[in-house]
Amino acid sequence: MKKLIIFASSFSFILLLTACTATHPTTSSEPPLNQTIIYVDHPVSLTSMLLNVPGVRVEEAGMNTKVYLRGRRPLFVVDGVQIGYNFADVLSMVDVNSVAAIEVLKDPSETFMYGRMGANGVIVFHTGTYEPDN
Repeated sequence: MKKLIIFASSFSFILLLTACTATHPTTSSEPPLNQTIIYVDHPVSLTSMLLNVPGVRVEEAGMNTKVYLRGRRPLFVVDGVQIGYNFADVLSMVDVNSVAAIEVLKDPSETFMYGRMGANGVIVFHTGTYEPDN
């Protein structure tokens, strides 16, 4: 019985020591793998810009166009203003020629600032000149 207790306590100590000395990932200046930034040069339509983004599905039906991010309806943001989940609102607000970049945020570490509203992902439209934060 003493051997079992000694073995269990030494195993617990080794496990604790391993957990305490584990290395933590370092931060990188590169964008996360789940984040996609689309720079717009000659736009045709907002939906055509989103068609090439992995994980984004577009169901085109005129003003009733629906956009899905990994099967769910994302939050749409235009220049920092939360618009909602309806892509038709974005289509009626944004002139396609004024869009400089579109960010597709998929990872919770990127969407945390939007709270529960951003749980399904966030698609951010930047108008004017856009320079990403480093």
